[in-house]
Amino acid sequence: MKRGPGVGVGLLERRAALFLALAAAGLFFVLYASSCCRGAYWQDSGIYVRSVYLLGNCYAPGYPAYLCSSYIFTALPGVGASAGVNFFSGVAGAAAAFFVVLAALKLYGAHGFGAAGAAVAALAVGSAPAVWAQATAAEVYTLSLALTAATVWLLLVWGGGPDDRPFFAAAFVYGLACGVHPQQAAFLPAYAAYAFWAGGRRMASLKVLSLAGAAFALALSAYLYLPLRSAAGVATDWGKPDNLRNFYYHVTGKAYRHELLAATPALVAARAKMAARLFLSQFGWLGLTAGVLGAAWLFRCRLKGAVLLFGASTAAVAFILNYYSANWRTWYMALYMAWALACGACVAWLCRRMAGRRFWPGAVAALASVAVAAATVPARFGPADRSDFPYAEEAAGNVLRVVGPRATYILSYEGSAVTGPLAALVTAGYARPDVYFVDAAGTRQFHDFFDLVGDKYRYMPAGASAGPYVDAFMALVRDRRRDYYMLYPFGPPRYYGYRYERRGRVWRLVPPGGRAPERDWWSLYRRRGVEPEPPPYVDYWTATYLGVQYVAECRDRARAGDDARAEFCLKSAERLGARAEKVQNSLGAYAEERGDLKAAAAHYRRALALDPTFRAARENLVRLYYRTGRPDLAAQESAVLTDFYPGE
Repeated sequence: MKRGPGVGVGLLERRAALFLALAAAGLFFVLYASSCCRGAYWQDSGIYVRSVYLLGNCYAPGYPAYLCSSYIFTALPGVGASAGVNFFSGVAGAAAAFFVVLAALKLYGAHGFGAAGAAVAALAVGSAPAVWAQATAAEVYTLSLALTAATVWLLLVWGGGPDDRPFFAAAFVYGLACGVHPQQAAFLPAYAAYAFWAGGRRMASLKVLSLAGAAFALALSAYLYLPLRSAAGVATDWGKPDNLRNFYYHVTGKAYRHELLAATPALVAARAKMAARLFLSQFGWLGLTAGVLGAAWLFRCRLKGAVLLFGASTAAVAFILNYYSANWRTWYMALYMAWALACGACVAWLCRRMAGRRFWPGAVAALASVAVAAATVPARFGPADRSDFPYAEEAAGNVLRVVGPRATYILSYEGSAVTGPLAALVTAGYARPDVYFVDAAGTRQFHDFFDLVGDKYRYMPAGASAGPYVDAFMALVRDRRRDYYMLYPFGPPRYYGYRYERRGRVWRLVPPGGRAPERDWWSLYRRRGVEPEPPPYVDYWTATYLGVQYVAECRDRARAGDDARAEFCLKSAERLGARAEKVQNSLGAYAEERGDLKAAAAHYRRALALDPTFRAARENLVRLYYRTGRPDLAAQESAVLTDFYPGE
């Protein structure tokens, strides 16, 4: 039977669209794989690796779809669990580029100029520094972005037509996305508005709503993973969601609810200014201009699609501004995707206008646009490259190797992700399932201390001595004869005046008044005979983690009389802190300790220039102004604190 010409053209367009989407995915797969972190990146990434590898539970709200989908990557031949889960983030990022291209072609049309716009959109979002950085370490954000792009594409494919299968598929994919990151809940109003607008009265049909709800619920059933694994007694069991009360508390993130809608108008305004700076850093002035023009065209010619894109991203922005997370830079990924699609729309529209009378000007403009977008990619490679991250797994592996392979008891507490010489040891321990951890912090991220030694220790007074915990822990170690242990007590032992000391091959806590340790942790923390240097290019998070570490080491090295190494660490921290407010705050505190109050004030002000909402730096600046006899300036900064955080 002879096919009509329209059938052949449609098939050709579909094949071309698939080829372009695969090409974009392949490009970013190569880029992300080449810059992927080879080991444990830092504390959160280590937590994800441990939870995935052991099929355990992660911290609230659990991220079950992420844990299940990334598990197979821990078994890649010749690749460790850490590198495998990091690699999965790159695969998810490549999938995001794939679906962005398909969504772009549905918006612009599957013609040559539409293809150029789709290529620009994929290059813009895939090489955005925040996206690229998350595609190189174990994190949930690139998978969340990929599922968001897939949901948008499926809704655009459906478009309110009589075939509801794409709509049901979108509901299913959206359910999976909700199992990856809780921010997805903010997109529901935009998705629902688009569905009822495009589908009309038919969307009120009980059959359509029931099937869509069933598809969504089926995907959302991934959350059943959490109580099932908790009931199985997994070692990593955050929140222990094996009963209805704990399950509800865990998956709703109840512990974090006090931060939702708690921001004052002044704080929201300050955060919005920071977000604008961040947005400019992702796309530059050229991308900002193209996005404005493209958004205008979308709202004029593709109104439903524009409402879908920018409705979801606007809801996400409102959520982020009112719920401040340490990862706020990555939570804007839905907006990054929408803006990249607007940039592509600008290219497709302008090229088509230029080709209105003659084809060649439009073709040249299309090629030039793609070339300009591609030319920006190498410039973004360095800051996102984590393939040579020097601190976490390698450094902590040294500690575990130096103190001995058997009968080694490590008692420590380093609760912060970025402070202290043992932070990397904690990170690597997270990412090494062969390390047996005991947790007494109540988070159940490791084998629970109280389940092992008895509940009487769980209810000891808050001001009790650390001695009973230490004694019970050492008895536990002797009984179990395991390789490596780490105790997380309620409070750091150093708060009680305890110190670390090595006795033979065993590191133990020395009570107040005991003799000083024979060697410091920094000597174990480094490779023997080698002092690793920070990479020349770093992203925000790497700069923060390494910079604060270098300030901590500088302080310790200076006290030990190693002036040369202390100077190197100080200069490294200053370079890394150029765009990391936490590093500037640490540098200010160190300068204040040394009596250089002018330098301390300068560092605190730089921290606030990077993040005006950074409370610790502003409090330090207020205290310093009072200390140096400048009460007027202290009062000004205190007034800002009151506007941001009233009643605190």
